[in-house]
Amino acid sequence: MGLTTGTSKITRAYGPGPHGQIHYRRSGPDGTRSPLLLLHPCPGSGYLFDNFMAEMGRDRTVIDLTDFLYQS
Repeated sequence: MGLTTGTSKITRAYGPGPHGQIHYRRSGPDGTRSPLLLLHPCPGSGYLFDNFMAEMGRDRTVIDLTDFLYQS
């Protein structure tokens, strides 16, 4: 499933983690510049990064760790 914002497509996916799956969103092409990792200051929706991901994802991979890695 993906979202197209401006000229960049944002896709959602899951990756393996030490305690289960990690949900992330990704935008931009592979290997053109150093990737940019977006971290949330608190739990919440990654949609607040949509416009920023679209702009920065024009020439680099942008990854949004939407699940906020923390343990209670």
